[in-house]
Amino acid sequence: MCKVINKKTQELHDLLSRYSNTLIEFDDDSDFTPKTMFQCLKTYMAGLNQNYKGSEISVRMSQFDEAIQFAFYVPVKGNAIASVVLCHVLNCIDCEDVL
Repeated sequence: MCKVINKKTQELHDLLSRYSNTLIEFDDDSDFTPKTMFQCLKTYMAGLNQNYKGSEISVRMSQFDEAIQFAFYVPVKGNAIASVVLCHVLNCIDCEDVL
């Protein structure tokens, strides 16, 4: 979900739409962890904030027992303009050929 209100948020929407219905596998052994993804998103937002005028958008990560949320905020307003929630997959039925 992303509120599109200008070119900056349109680019954010385009990025986040790539994650729709996507399986992301974190692996501590390969150094791709939730914190790694968080750093990548922060770097991406720094680039967008530099390329476009207007309020800066920041990203926050929250970890819960079974989910991780990346929320994108305009600090002055305090409301999330976009978020991505990643949930732990408990079971995958009839998808061995895909994984």
